[in-house]
Amino acid sequence: MTFTNAEISLEGVPRAGDLTFHPIESSFMKVKFIQWLILWLILFTIAVLLFIFVEKLQQIGVIATVSVILLFLAGFQIFVMRKSVEYKAYAIREHDVVYRTGWLVKSIKVVPFNRIQHCSVDEGAVARRYGLASIRLFTSGGNEADLRIPGLKAAFAADLRELIISKTRQHGSNI
Repeated sequence: MTFTNAEISLEGVPRAGDLTFHPIESSFMKVKFIQWLILWLILFTIAVLLFIFVEKLQQIGVIATVSVILLFLAGFQIFVMRKSVEYKAYAIREHDVVYRTGWLVKSIKVVPFNRIQHCSVDEGAVARRYGLASIRLFTSGGNEADLRIPGLKAAFAADLRELIISKTRQHGSNI
């Protein structure tokens, strides 16, 4: 038997750009902002405590420099967070789930239904307040999800989970 490795024609390959992506809920930005605010309040508290209890840091130049750096980083992070949330979107096709993310570094993940072994819906405390949930898809091994779509309405996420389970069974996976 002779080994062959012939070239495959790319003429019939579906174009990813032709997909109709569905954006995540706009209220997800509020969830991200609240999570961000909690983190920055903790960092701010630590900085204030350091300024109070470490004498070498009690100089106006050090305090001003650190304050300007923290304000710049906070503003930049809000800008990046807003842009990245605007770009997050998903699509459900006949044979797979597609998730687009990233603003600066763009990424498209595709998980075929026949590879999905587990599907879950998660609601964090802040997201639950806004009626949002995330859906996580697991393919094989490991504790981390291979695909996580945040910012979905909680009821829709549950419905989407049922659809994915149904499609997964149709494609021969034991979910």
